[in-house]
Amino acid sequence: AQDIIIATHMGKIIRFAEGDVRSMGRSARGVRGIRLRANDYVVEMDVLAGATHILTATENGYGKRTEIPRYRKQTRGGMGIIDIKTTARNGMVVGVKAVAEEDQIMVSTSGGMVVRMRIKRISIVGRNTQGVRLMVLEAGDKIASIAKVAEKTDDSGQEITPPEPTAEELDQLRKEAEQQADEPEEAGSAETEPEETDPEDTEPGEPEKEGSDS
Repeated sequence: AQDIIIATHMGKIIRFAEGDVRSMGRSARGVRGIRLRANDYVVEMDVLAGATHILTATENGYGKRTEIPRYRKQTRGGMGIIDIKTTARNGMVVGVKAVAEEDQIMVSTSGGMVVRMRIKRISIVGRNTQGVRLMVLEAGDKIASIAKVAEKTDDSGQEITPPEPTAEELDQLRKEAEQQADEPEEAGSAETEPEETDPEDTEPGEPEKEGSDS
């Protein structure tokens, strides 16, 4: 059986055994994975199979990589422990992934920026910390999500590198971009920016014992 992690927007995380979740029917209500504080919600669930670290990213461009043994196993349904400090500098948590040293991730922002980075280049720090800067954001921009990159390999297990575009292909892409730029925009297509959540610090709390699920 594998271990499971559930992480929340306000920086809490819980690790428990897969066997703690009993099998039930498709339309069942399910059981509690983590007990949430007021205004908190789950942002990620992942399985620790093959992973060596837990990567956490916050909305203001900060994050960290922490060794899995730093997260003690608990009983399902507790309040969990602090994964990262959601201070004014960090903002709230937007993504948590179980990763290995050779993995890569894509970081996307609300302003449309995308950055690809290698996990091994992200500093390893403790669990209950503020972390380090993952990327520099423009004014008003926020990290929206993170995702692991699925590498393509051949039959021998070697990574497949996509071919570089030819000069003709690049010229065609440039012409298409210029044509799209010349087209008039439709009226009423103004975009609205998403509301931002005011960051606040989380306080340490002891995990709760599992109670009876109703």
